Amino acid sequence: MDQCISMSLKPIWHLIQKIIIFLEALIDSTSFKIFGISEMEEDPVAGKIAIVTGSNCGIGKQVARDLAERGATVILACRNLEAGKQAMNEIKQDIPDAKLDLVRLDLAELASVRKFAAEIKSRYPEIHLLINNAGLCSYKKEIQKTADGFELHMGVNHLGHFLLTNLLLDNLKAGAPSRVVTLSSTTMTISHLKLDDLMMETFKNPTVFTGVSRLPYNNSKMANALFTKELGRRLEGTGVTVYTLCPGIVNTEVFRDSGHFENIIAKTCIALTGIPLAKASLSVLYCALSRKCEHESGKFYRFGQVYRRANRLLKLKDAQELWEKSLQLVGL
Repeated sequence: MDQCISMSLKPIWHLIQKIIIFLEALIDSTSFKIFGISEMEEDPVAGKIAIVTGSNCGIGKQVARDLAERGATVILACRNLEAGKQAMNEIKQDIPDAKLDLVRLDLAELASVRKFAAEIKSRYPEIHLLINNAGLCSYKKEIQKTADGFELHMGVNHLGHFLLTNLLLDNLKAGAPSRVVTLSSTTMTISHLKLDDLMMETFKNPTVFTGVSRLPYNNSKMANALFTKELGRRLEGTGVTVYTLCPGIVNTEVFRDSGHFENIIAKTCIALTGIPLAKASLSVLYCALSRKCEHESGKFYRFGQVYRRANRLLKLKDAQELWEKSLQLVGL
């Protein structure tokens, strides 16, 4: 009987958790919009090489613009080359002397990731910044898959970036001090990642109250954070530091594949807690350039602060197990 009661209360508890996290995000995002980040203490980036995935739109394009404005050579890693060319032209209109390069990268295809990495490694022996920004969020009921057979969110948001980062590690070490910044999300705090079922093949149908229908995205964002934790541990003493962060809710194309109802929810959240693109980029730049976090490798950040709720959820054992599983899946 007690177990039945516990099971019946579980959806309510999940709903309460989501409300608490939403209210916390509302307070933090409002404070960030008003006050921003008080002290960046940026390292100079002029003359350095930076890669930004998914830089043809949204946060990625804004980050690419901001880095180019600071004098970095920015490689726009984009799946859609036409959109990438348009982004380049728009940045060049504002920053005529911007140093930009456009290279195709489709994170849904491991072959594309390998081709991109091989080209970059041969052309840029030293890499100073890798911004793993690209991502998608699709709330369709059926499980979607990448060309390699991975669940779509796990394949694109985590495994594609996992492979890319590992293939570029030698160049990042050669460019040290260098940094890897991976964009995650506060939704990782309500994930349900199972290492023995990363592709959610045995997962039961979702329910409205638990919000399980959103779990593929949330799980991929937890994977981003666990990957960063283990990457930070492995790179200790190399001069390469790594960070993951939630940039806040931003009106970007990450929701482009969502259904009508989910789009309404997303737009409502954006209206209440939404962060302007320039401010969202500032959160990324903090982890990429600020001296204030240079000794906090492997941590999860939000709005220029260590996000303690998220970091408490990141267990070393889980991070190590996910790393080994990911190595097998991408063939490293």
